[in-house]
Amino acid sequence: MRFVLFLFITLFLIPRTLYAAEPFGRDLSWGLRNDADVRRLQIYLRDEGLYAYPEITGNYFSVTKAAVTAFQKAQRIRPADGAVSGKTRIRFNEVYKPKVSSTVVSSPIFLRDLSYGLRADLDVARLQDFLRDKGLFTHSESTGNYFTVTADAVTQYQFEKKIPQSGSFDTLTRAYVNLDILASASVTADASTQVLPAPTIATSTFYKLIDISIFSGKNTNPLSERVTLTNRSKSESISVTGWEFETSLGTRFIIPSAYNLPGVLDALLGPIVLPPGGKLRITVGKQEKYSAFRENICTGYFVEQTKFTPSISKQCPETDSFDLLYLGDKCIATIDKVPRCTIPTETHFFAQSSECSSYMIQNLSYAGCVRNNRNKEDFYKNEWFVWLNRDTEIFRNIHETLTLYDIGGKFVDSREY
Repeated sequence: MRFVLFLFITLFLIPRTLYAAEPFGRDLSWGLRNDADVRRLQIYLRDEGLYAYPEITGNYFSVTKAAVTAFQKAQRIRPADGAVSGKTRIRFNEVYKPKVSSTVVSSPIFLRDLSYGLRADLDVARLQDFLRDKGLFTHSESTGNYFTVTADAVTQYQFEKKIPQSGSFDTLTRAYVNLDILASASVTADASTQVLPAPTIATSTFYKLIDISIFSGKNTNPLSERVTLTNRSKSESISVTGWEFETSLGTRFIIPSAYNLPGVLDALLGPIVLPPGGKLRITVGKQEKYSAFRENICTGYFVEQTKFTPSISKQCPETDSFDLLYLGDKCIATIDKVPRCTIPTETHFFAQSSECSSYMIQNLSYAGCVRNNRNKEDFYKNEWFVWLNRDTEIFRNIHETLTLYDIGGKFVDSREY
């Protein structure tokens, strides 16, 4: 019994105490991005005259490492390796005294992925609060520890959102949670409260990672007004839903949610997450049937139902005739004549056996293509399409400047013609 009590105190009460008392409840080191703890570290180091970069980025790279190394040397901590761990983290927690302001500015959204094994982590505690509000996290306390109970709650959330159920708070799951947080904030916000803009626009941490690679608007036809975003990162998937464009005349439009898997009965709107090298193609004009979706190897079937401007790929998988020998040569010859991404017509069904007709009905369609291929690694393509469904143009025809801001209102990129 004493052992059980000791184990409970060790796993829950002590980490909770650390979480509540220590400014830095975990190690920090090279490679972290968009990290709230790194931001606080940079603010402290800047106040101490050690961090010289003009922006508080939340990224732990050469400038931050050099500042930490300088701190270690000043405190006579060895080795001076530029990492916040061991004696260095203990010393930071001893000397760190955040400046108290009458206005506390914090980001309600999650800026980093979380995974199993984290302890006394501030973001994990916030995630647990979020999941408890959803009725998914059953523990009485938000411990900041990411173990079985938290992983199970995340898995339930992923199940409800119909996304891969890994139990890990990965980029896609984080994007869905952030959408829920922002949606909740928009409902509860006081419309009478006026928020004054900052005097200067900060640069986003996604600067040079997401860029406006194509921008065309010298046309009065909204279908010819197009913007393409490209993820230049080599390893990071980035959610761009909720980001905002602004024209030179102050017209603004927001990147919406989209269907990761369109055209199926259980399709759900979700965030647009661009993988490394991925593209988002935005068109101002209208698309009557499918206006926001991720392209896959089967979406070419949509072309039979509606016209796409710009066009989408029509390269559906070919049928392997060797798997159809049981249908007979006549049926196979007919199937081979059906163009890719095309539903068979009456001509194809003429004088065919019921077995052959049944095969064509069940497989030579978008639904059949998805059913047969959705678990393949190459099923999803790295391009998303969005039509804003506007009747009138947005961009000026002679000269125009388009600026992109991230979900926090920070500058990402600008393009002009």
